[in-house]
Amino acid sequence: MVINFILKKYTKTETIHKTAGTWPEMEKLGEEGFEIFNRKEYELIRAMGLNENLCREIVVIRKKIGLPEQGLGIDEFISIISDPEKSLDITFNTEARFNKLIEGIHAGHAVSTEVSSQLYNLVVCGHAILTPFKTAIYFASSGFSPLEVDKSHVVIAISKRETINSLHRFIDDNSEKLAAMLTKLSQESPTISERDLRIYEIRKTTDKSFDKIADQIVLEFKLDDKDAEMNYDSAKTAYLRAEKHIGKLFSPSIGTRSQ
Repeated sequence: MVINFILKKYTKTETIHKTAGTWPEMEKLGEEGFEIFNRKEYELIRAMGLNENLCREIVVIRKKIGLPEQGLGIDEFISIISDPEKSLDITFNTEARFNKLIEGIHAGHAVSTEVSSQLYNLVVCGHAILTPFKTAIYFASSGFSPLEVDKSHVVIAISKRETINSLHRFIDDNSEKLAAMLTKLSQESPTISERDLRIYEIRKTTDKSFDKIADQIVLEFKLDDKDAEMNYDSAKTAYLRAEKHIGKLFSPSIGTRSQ
């Protein structure tokens, strides 16, 4: 499954959407004023498209919520998100049906934060969309937020009437709870290099031998540096490294693998 990217640029009169499929394309749109993913995010999302468990699950979810097997076409999706009424309709229909499945998805799979943040977009249109808001654990004097799902930050809500002294007191009084919340934060996924991804992709789609893959990588990545050795062993090592990282992004939980 090839995952492309929807990027936005805001003007005084409208929001412009364009798509990118490669890092050079994304960089070029960034120079034109579009908001873009960083290189690590780009590589992780590319890796999602190589995770076979995730790709199968996306097709299953589409069927359950009444979408075509391939998802919405990109032109159709952009027309929807560009029209407030159409966008509202999809939020209260497709997204509502998707949200009813989330608990089961998380219960049946080990889901990385990166996949969780893009899963809905991948289901609907097969594209990743940059979102300005990061998931977080919210903690206020009233207790824990019910919105705790995918956790990458701890956020303390501070009201206008609070003082520095009351804030210090709040942190001291709740230090054990805050420490427990910190341990729940999702661990950052490892970086997956473009070259490792390409080696994995070639091996999976062509079943070429690793020495042939090494020769192809040397040509594709212009590895003319004598220190940048690429051979059978290094290609195989890169493949296994990518396989491990890609698998961690989304995998069936223990006890559900044979179902």
